[in-house]
This record gives sequence, C-alpha cells and structure tokens, in this order.
Amino acid sequence: VAALAGRRELMELGGLRHSGDRVFLLSTTHGAETHALAAAMAVQSTYVEEGVTARLHALGDRLAAGVREAAASMGVGDHVVVRGRASNL
Repeated sequence: VAALAGRRELMELGGLRHSGDRVFLLSTTHGAETHALAAAMAVQSTYVEEGVTARLHALGDRLAAGVREAAASMGVGDHVVVRGRASNL
C-alpha cells in the first residue's frame, strides 16, 4: 500500500477542488503502485468473504492443541510452551 502525503497547500495543487493552475503529483518509489493496491484490496475482500482469518485461528488452535498433546504424551509437556496468536502459528 502506498500513499503520497505533504503539506496541505502543496497537496491541494494536485487536486480537483481549486481554481488555480493544476499540477501533477507523482510518487515513483516503484513507479506502478496501482496494481499492488488492487491486489491488496482483492486479498482483503477474499479474507472477509471466505472467513480466512477465522479459519487461520481455528487451524492455529488445532495445531497448538496437537503440539501440547504430543508433548504431554512424551512426558515433556511441562517444558513445551506454545505462544503467539493462533492465526500466526
């Protein structure tokens, strides 16, 4: 995600809501940010529509429980700690 920011009086020169001469404002860190922004928006929509975050949490909870169970069955449960957000495991 990219953004172009600056002092209001300078940023407004590139906008549509003023009566003075218009200028073109450009940020070219990589030159073509629009495709990356479109991809990010599509991924975010997919996450919402398909419940990806909830699924990742459920899988992480299952993984953490499995690790704890395996550690306990091997007698090392007191020495194994599963930490972090379930969705990041």
